[in-house]
Amino acid sequence: MIVYMALTHGQPPSVSFDEAIERTQHTSESDPAAKVLVEAEVVAVESASDMMARDSTGSVFRVEYTGTAPQSPFTPGMRLQLVGHVHGGTPPLFHATQALSK
Repeated sequence: MIVYMALTHGQPPSVSFDEAIERTQHTSESDPAAKVLVEAEVVAVESASDMMARDSTGSVFRVEYTGTAPQSPFTPGMRLQLVGHVHGGTPPLFHATQALSK
């Protein structure tokens, strides 16, 4: 039972950026943002913590990265698994606390 819970609850669900936005629309302001995993390709890098990415559905979105420094810098074309949550607003952005090379 414990192993099952760790396997099913230990990893955030893999979603598209639009699905991540949808999830935030169904939570209240007082609830913590749910972590999700978005697989994406870097399309532009503004700085080490600010980039644009495209998910598998073609949605392009801003990523604010606040995790530990990557072993190699983010570059356009790099495929990543981004773990974090969406901040609503205009435009919404993805706040990534982890970026794993794919």
